[in-house]
Amino acid sequence: MFTIVLACTAFVLIAWHARRCQNVVRPILTITLLGSILFGLAFPTLAIHQETSTELIGAWRGLANHKNGLGALSCIALIFWFHAWLAREVRFLSALAGCALAVTCLVLSRSSTSLAATVVVMIFLVAVAAFAPRPASPCPI
Repeated sequence: MFTIVLACTAFVLIAWHARRCQNVVRPILTITLLGSILFGLAFPTLAIHQETSTELIGAWRGLANHKNGLGALSCIALIFWFHAWLAREVRFLSALAGCALAVTCLVLSRSSTSLAATVVVMIFLVAVAAFAPRPASPCPI
């Protein structure tokens, strides 16, 4: 716990603009999700739950330790990519690729909690973006 707090504190102290966290975390999450899909395709017995309980049959865990871990990573990645697209921080194709990868892992993980959280946050982001005040255009004088 102490190490996590120190790492987060160091990251915040080094950040030099408001979107630094998203810009650093987004590629890391994307690489992790891509690695999870490749790991699942290469070693399905290790990356997909083999338990016989109903909620775990066919659920992917990828590089995470459980399906809920992969679901949480996918949820955060999807929110970051969707927000970057809404804020026009990334190009449409980059956002589309990141969102598609995150949605794929989210669906494969079968984590209903992460799916519900993602839907709620994305609806909130769209609502905020739709009603956010636009900056005034500069005076042409």
